[in-house]
Amino acid sequence: MHQMNLTLHLTTLAFRMVLLLATGAQAQPAPGPRFPPKLPDVAKVGYFKQYVPAPTDKSFAVSADGRRYAAVYGMSSPDEAARQALASCLAQFKAPCRLWLVNDDDHFSKYALTAKRSAEAVAKLPASLDGKAYADEAVDHQVALPTSLRPGTAVHGATPLSGPVGTTVIGTEALLQLYRTEKRLVLMDVLLSRSLARQTLPKANWVFGAGWEQADLNATIKTQLGRVMGTLAPLKDTPIVTFCSNRDCWLSWNAALRLQEAGYQKVYWYRGGVDSWRAAGLPLIETYLYSHLW
Repeated sequence: MHQMNLTLHLTTLAFRMVLLLATGAQAQPAPGPRFPPKLPDVAKVGYFKQYVPAPTDKSFAVSADGRRYAAVYGMSSPDEAARQALASCLAQFKAPCRLWLVNDDDHFSKYALTAKRSAEAVAKLPASLDGKAYADEAVDHQVALPTSLRPGTAVHGATPLSGPVGTTVIGTEALLQLYRTEKRLVLMDVLLSRSLARQTLPKANWVFGAGWEQADLNATIKTQLGRVMGTLAPLKDTPIVTFCSNRDCWLSWNAALRLQEAGYQKVYWYRGGVDSWRAAGLPLIETYLYSHLW
């Protein structure tokens, strides 16, 4: 009797499976990708025909308006593919893009999360730090003020106490006040790092290469930085703060000089950088690469 019931049960299950297959209930289509808003059909076709079958170590970047894109694949690593996708987008369309996919990891929504966390952090910033200096941001190393870009081979070392001529050096207290008073404030983290995300100041735009100096790249950097700034700060009176890791990083000094030479009238060099901000107990936000200049 037990054997008969088991046989009947298995037969019933088999019948149900056949019925499900016959009606198509088992053949549910795989969920499609979550395309960025406004992505045109041509980009969706490109995704299926070019990106999906491409080998790994690939990335797909999309313009802010969602209408332009660049796909890169076959690189040495996923991060390298992402950087090249951003650089390609900037070169082709003369405006920064956002990462959508790095291999199959969706990055697009992470930008909105960063913006949300930045806004929350800025809203909670203290009114004052009582004029204190942090992480030796005001230490004078008696370094002469240069008149040209610091060579890329020597961007790590003691910096002068002043920013480039025509710019203003600021400490953490002064930057805190800019957050509170300048509604159009643009912050640029110019650290060179091979990762795609880093802990940096709230609302910062991480622009890889803005402070680098190299003879065969300087013209490209100037052109590409101009395109980035056309989006970040189209008006020349926009207050802009450049910074990197600490007071011994020349990259932010170089970036400030480039912006001053480009005609920006309110360029601030935050000499202490991330180290001083952190030492003051102020919040850092995980931020994804905004643009890669080459």
